[in-house]
Amino acid sequence: MFVSNLAPSCTRKSLLKLFKSPSHPVKSARIRGAPSVSESNGVQLPESSKGDASLERKVMAISRTGGEEGKVGYVVFETAEGMEIARSKEWRLLDRLLYTVGVQRDAAEDAERSVFVGNIPFKCSEETLRRHVEGRMGPGGRCLRARIVRDKDSRISKGCGYVLMESRKDAGDVLKAGLGKMGGKELRVEDRGPVRKRAEDGVHDVFADKNTTPFH
Repeated sequence: MFVSNLAPSCTRKSLLKLFKSPSHPVKSARIRGAPSVSESNGVQLPESSKGDASLERKVMAISRTGGEEGKVGYVVFETAEGMEIARSKEWRLLDRLLYTVGVQRDAAEDAERSVFVGNIPFKCSEETLRRHVEGRMGPGGRCLRARIVRDKDSRISKGCGYVLMESRKDAGDVLKAGLGKMGGKELRVEDRGPVRKRAEDGVHDVFADKNTTPFH
């Protein structure tokens, strides 16, 4: 998992300590300066991800959020599920909000297991949404991650987002049963469906292309 907007003083040890947890065991962590781009090599990615143009663009985009002096890091988890659990949380280190990009997931598969959620209370966090969804599931149901769509500049919630379920069945169950109310507001759920582009909230359905997903 790539991590950007790290403070210049951030060390590998502090990054490892931040993400280390029994719920998402970490194998290793490393830190580099801001990614560099060249015509021949592109962004400096791990060997397993080199040549992935889409991932390169995402890493470059998040690296710019922290300014020219921001660093980027790379955290390796024991399992893919552990990475998803870690990415479902909001992370801060040395007074900086961190941004993450997951790797090694299949985008089309993630889209099939994801559900669009609307009417989310504006003060709701990703972890609160994830726990709410998982609490509505039957025995064995799992919500791996939630992402709330935010304004790119202010980072204020736009009142909608996506949840990534453990399986297609779990996603189908959410669509059938709904998610009830949160903060007095009835949550709205939708599958991928046709392109949704609403001028009033600036939300575009990234699931319209089966090869894209908001969890990458």
